[in-house]
Parts: sequence; structure tokens; C-alpha cells
Amino acid sequence: MSNSVITKRALAAALKEMLQTTPLEKISIAEICQRCSLNRKSFYYHFHDKYELVEWIFAQEIGDALFEEMQDTIHVQLSLAFCTYLYENRAFILNTLHVSGSGTFHDYLCQQIQPLVKRTLATSQKSIPNTDDAALMVSQSFLSAVYQWLRRVPPEKPEQFLSELISVAEVLSVRIQQLLAPPPKH
Repeated sequence: MSNSVITKRALAAALKEMLQTTPLEKISIAEICQRCSLNRKSFYYHFHDKYELVEWIFAQEIGDALFEEMQDTIHVQLSLAFCTYLYENRAFILNTLHVSGSGTFHDYLCQQIQPLVKRTLATSQKSIPNTDDAALMVSQSFLSAVYQWLRRVPPEKPEQFLSELISVAEVLSVRIQQLLAPPPKH
């Protein structure tokens, strides 16, 4: 293993440990470096900021492999693997996901989810004029649901969360279709 990977892993381990009790916005780069006995120069050699470190952690632990697989096909098992990772890393996810905006973990996950949503919309028989906006809306809604789920004490198991999410989506889909349907002709 290269020195670069060892350094990145040390920084990642330090940050994940700190995120067990402290929100991301309250953790400084100096504190991360102090926790793993590295200097700030080492941090900045590998990462632009702490948000990039969070993305690297996610990509190393599950993100890249999972989202690459999901590009080809979406399976319940992949969705379950994703939600299981979130569930098992609840403190890390909660303390990173609630920070939103450009360059944050929330933004990164939205960018990962959007192509999956766009691909699903593209297979629809109905024409959707602006799939970019629709994909962003669905991605942000999903992340909001994930954040609310993980904040519950205790959160449901991933299987139950996915089941509830699917049920809600089905009910809302039917109700929206009913509301938008033209009134019956008499």
C-alpha cells in the first residue's frame, strides 16, 4: 500500500471517529490532522477540503462500486446495500448529510443519484420535458427521506425503510394521477 493511501486512510479514520459525536461543520482540518498526528500540509496535499475527504471515504467504502453497478441496472439488492451502508454508518452519514450546498456530501450524493433517476425517467413511456430538474427534485427528496429515516431513534431496519418508501411513492403516484386526470365527461 502506498504512502498516499496510508495517509488518506489515516485522515479518513480520524474524521469518521470525530463524526461519531461532532457535526462536520464543527470539525476543523487542524483537528482532523491532530487526531491522526499529521500536519495540515499532508491534508491539503491529498484533499482540497474536508468535504472532499468525506466523498473519498464514501467512495472507498461503497459509493463508486455501488453507483457504477447501479448505472447498468437497478436491483433491490443494490438499493438495500446502499441503505444498509447508510444504516451501519448512521453517525457519519447524519453528521455529513445535513450540510447542503455546493461541494458538500449532500451535493455529491445528489450528483450520484441523478443519473440513475434520469435513466429511469428516460425509460418511461411518458415524455418528461426537463429530466434534469426532475432528477434533481427526486434525488433531493430521496436524500431528505434518508436523513429523516436515520434521525429516528432507533431508525427502522433498511428493509423496512425501503418498503415504506416504496409504499409512499406508490400511494402518492396514484393520488397525483387522480388529481391531474381530466374530470369525467357526463
